[in-house]
Amino acid sequence: MGIRLKLAETGKELDDVFWVRRQVYSVEEGKFGGERMADIPLVDKFDAHPCCANIIAYEGEEPIATTRVNLDTGCGLPPEKLYDFSAERKRVSRDWKIHSSNETLFVSAGMLAIRREWRGRRDVVRSLIKLATTIADSWEASHVMITANHENEIMFRRLGLTSVAGSFWVEEIGNKVVPMVAPIRDLLAHLVGPRLDNIPLLDCFPGQFQRLVYRAGEPVFRELDFADECYVVDVGRVKISTNAAENGSELVFADLGPGELFGEMALLDAKTRSANATTVCDTELIALRRDDFMEGLQKKPERLGIVLRFIFDRLRRTDEFAKLLAYGSATQRTEFALKGFIDSGRLKERSDGTSMLRVGPVELAAAAATDTPEVISFLDDLSQRGICKYNDTRIEFLRPYNHLNEKNTWKDEGTARVL
Repeated sequence: MGIRLKLAETGKELDDVFWVRRQVYSVEEGKFGGERMADIPLVDKFDAHPCCANIIAYEGEEPIATTRVNLDTGCGLPPEKLYDFSAERKRVSRDWKIHSSNETLFVSAGMLAIRREWRGRRDVVRSLIKLATTIADSWEASHVMITANHENEIMFRRLGLTSVAGSFWVEEIGNKVVPMVAPIRDLLAHLVGPRLDNIPLLDCFPGQFQRLVYRAGEPVFRELDFADECYVVDVGRVKISTNAAENGSELVFADLGPGELFGEMALLDAKTRSANATTVCDTELIALRRDDFMEGLQKKPERLGIVLRFIFDRLRRTDEFAKLLAYGSATQRTEFALKGFIDSGRLKERSDGTSMLRVGPVELAAAAATDTPEVISFLDDLSQRGICKYNDTRIEFLRPYNHLNEKNTWKDEGTARVL
C-alpha cells in the first residue's frame, strides 16, 4: 500500500493534521503538555495565517505525518517567534538583488511531525519536504526560513539549508532548535535536480500535485481500476504490464524511470485502467488528479495546447510499440525498448565519452516483450562490434550515443518499415 501526501483541504484532513502533531509532539515525545493534552488538537495562530498550507500524509486511511508552509504576507512567520531573523533578512535581500531582479519573498516550513512507526521512512520525510518546497515555489517564494530541531540539522544541511546561528534551548518546545535559511531554487536543485525539468504537466500545474511513496513491488493501480489521475516518476521505476489472455503470463509494455509519465488518459477520459502499474523498486511518484487538471485548464485555457501535444506524443509512442508487437521482429522491439530507456534520461554520460545504462538483459527483454535469450543475442552482436559491454544489471556503451545513432542498429528504420 502506497503512502499519499497531499495538501489538507477538508475539515477532516485538517483535523488529522492537528491530531498527528499532538500525537507526535505530546504523546510520543512528551512536549507541549505531554499526554494530558493528548485530546486537544495542537494548533496555533499561524494555521489561520493568510497564506498557509498544511500537508498531510496517509497510509491507506491512517494519518501518519504532516508539515506546514507559511508565506510571508507582512504579519510575521512562525520561526520569527523563536529567533530574530531581521539581520538575515537584510543580508539575503542584499545578496538576492545582485543575482535577481525580483524582491525576496520568504516562506517558513515547520510543524514537521512523523509518527514513530514511520520515522524510519526517509522517503516519506523527503517527499514531505519536496511537496512543501513545490508549494513554496508555486507561491513564487525566493527563500525559506526554519527553526529546525537540532537533531535534524545535518539532514537539512544536506538539503541545502544553512545555519545562521548556533542551537539554542526553547522551553515551550522542550528542545534545542537551529535557525536556518536557503534559497528555494537551491532546495529544488538538491531535492529534484534536472530530471523533472521541461515536463509540460509539471510546468503548467505547479502546486497542484500530490505525492505517492511506494515500496518495491507495490501496485500503483491494476487493470480495470477506476482512473482519475496521472503520474510522473520522480524516483525509482514503474512497470506497465498486462496479463496475456491466452495463458495469463505477464506482458510488459514499458519500464519507466524518473521524469516519465503514465496514466495520462485519465486526465481526458475518466474510465478504467487498461494496464497494471507496479513499482519495480522503492519509488516516489507525483500525481495530478483529473479534477485539478480540469480546474487548472478552466483558469488558464492556454495550457491545453501544451498538454495535448505532450499527451499525443506519448500516445504516438504507444501506438508505435503496439504495431511492433504485432508485426515487428524481436530485434526491432529490443531496439525500440532500448531507445526508450535511453530517451527516458537513464543513460549516464561519463567524462571519457562512454556511458552507462542500469538495465540488464532480463529487464530489457521484459520491456521489449521478447525472450531474454533474444536480447542477449542482440547485446552480444553489439559487443562483438565494440559498441558495448554488459552484465546482468547494466549496459556500458563504449562510444558516445550520438555516434551510435549513425548505425542502422540505432535508427528507427526498422520501425519505419513496420509502420
